[in-house]
Amino acid sequence: MAYFLKIAKKIFQKLPSPMRVVLRSYRDNWRRLRIRRWRRRVVPAATPQKYQKRASIIVVTYGNEEFTIGCFDSLRRTISKEDEVIWVDNNSSKSSKNKVLAWLKKHSFPQLQKMIFNDRNAGFIGGNRLGFQQAEGKYIVLLNNDTIVAPRWLDNMLAVFEKEPDVGIVGAVSSSPHQWQGIDNLRKNLPGFDKAPPVEIGKPNFRSVAQYGRKLEELFHGQFRIMWGMITFFAAVISRDLINTIGFLDPENLYSEM
Repeated sequence: MAYFLKIAKKIFQKLPSPMRVVLRSYRDNWRRLRIRRWRRRVVPAATPQKYQKRASIIVVTYGNEEFTIGCFDSLRRTISKEDEVIWVDNNSSKSSKNKVLAWLKKHSFPQLQKMIFNDRNAGFIGGNRLGFQQAEGKYIVLLNNDTIVAPRWLDNMLAVFEKEPDVGIVGAVSSSPHQWQGIDNLRKNLPGFDKAPPVEIGKPNFRSVAQYGRKLEELFHGQFRIMWGMITFFAAVISRDLINTIGFLDPENLYSEM
């Protein structure tokens, strides 16, 4: 099977560009149809619910307070009053927590009103599950504390759900070379993404990430790719409908992707 897939890929790459675009369109439509058929078969109709917030952003931390401060600084500059941030600390040292708390006293961040301080390290899943218990948003966002987000990042990710109601999870692209959703990796492997400029932002900070984010937005605004497989949870938005259907992160697993 792998041999035939390799041959098919070579044949596809030799086709004229307009034909490849048409074939990709057929493939994406076929994927959408499969999702809709699956949902009609196994997913019960969702009962409309009213949520207090648009999105609940859960940030789990363990040490690395400088990363956390950078993440919080980018969040307070980019999210809406309709969103909330839930900080879950997995028993970091007292000095680490105090540095973040001292920064919060000096900076306006009204969306961060829920803080959970564990007396043990509950890990990625345990920390996010604690945050989820406090979440009031229609969408649940899992965000690593070493992530700096760009302007309009959340608006753009939520727009995908409006365009494609059958989508359950939306993932972001990353400047990290170690992520399969890393921009340099996608430039090589995702058709059409080769137009993206190489990542040259040096040591990430909000200004450099925002500048690069504007370049990507100019090139790809409103575009997304429906895919089957794995979403990396460094920055992922999950719909409540999906969580109500299949559940949240499985506590039986040490680490989990959806």
